[in-house]
Amino acid sequence: MIALNFVLAFFLTLGKPTATPNPDAFCDTSSYKDAALAKLPKGYTFLKSFGINGIQKPTVEYSYIFSRNSAYIITLDNGGSDGMVVELYDSNKKFVATSYSKGKFYQALIYECKATGIYYMKFYFKDTNRRCAAGVLGFSRS
Repeated sequence: MIALNFVLAFFLTLGKPTATPNPDAFCDTSSYKDAALAKLPKGYTFLKSFGINGIQKPTVEYSYIFSRNSAYIITLDNGGSDGMVVELYDSNKKFVATSYSKGKFYQALIYECKATGIYYMKFYFKDTNRRCAAGVLGFSRS
């Protein structure tokens, strides 16, 4: 009886497709985090790194509390020189700054904080197939 169940189970599974992993969905951001961290200029203190998987989600948003009278920098890396954008919004979700302007991509965004509060960083990709990346947040006292 056990042998019959085994044979039956074997033939029932033959018709089912097996799931194959999608290689495009895999995004290891660790090397991009290291590269973005290396772009942090002297005088800035590392705060946090953000992995960006634009393959699974086209726009990724993070938040962080910024303090008044501090300068913040967000460095970016996606393995290329162009295509990654970060936009910064204040606690009212009002646009503050971007790393993309007049058709040019910048690898970092620097912001002089005038008011303490929660700030939102929206990461996305533009005109690129490189959708695996990282951002690093650092600060300096003004």
